[in-house]
Amino acid sequence: MSVALDVSGVSLIDDPFDLLGFSRNFKLNSNDVVQAQARALARCHPDRHPEGVERELSMMRSAQINAAATILVDPLLRAEALITILDPMGKAVPLAAAQLMELLEQRESMEASAKSSLAESQACKEWVRREKQSTIDQLEILFSSAPVDWSATRAAVAYLRAIIRLSNELNRLLELGRTENR
Repeated sequence: MSVALDVSGVSLIDDPFDLLGFSRNFKLNSNDVVQAQARALARCHPDRHPEGVERELSMMRSAQINAAATILVDPLLRAEALITILDPMGKAVPLAAAQLMELLEQRESMEASAKSSLAESQACKEWVRREKQSTIDQLEILFSSAPVDWSATRAAVAYLRAIIRLSNELNRLLELGRTENR
């Protein structure tokens, strides 16, 4: 089945799972995805078509393969792709109030730790790492259940997205702190 898919700015004509030969499953091994990408790229490499329309088509196909691999390697993009494909009419789910409070508290702790000790910064990084992995583990369970609870799955994806934003902000704060300490 071919679907139009645009997940976080990565556009595809085809289903990324189908394009790289995987079943629509959240639990994928990154190494398997990279190997499937390499095999697919080898089959349609532009150098096999030295000129003309065939070369242009192989270049477009190579771009699609690379975009599909980008989606399938990243847990957030993979989850968003599955939701787009399997529950396209579903509604977005906001973060729960308790999750928002916890994220705000962690953000405050991050800002304070970036200005103080390395140990506190490492504790914040470890909390983010654990929370991200826990949410990915939860998504594996949610996507593998039958039937899929789309509301809970969408809520977990929203939380994972927030955790990743928090992680990116923590990295930015820590880098900024290192720059100021030089």
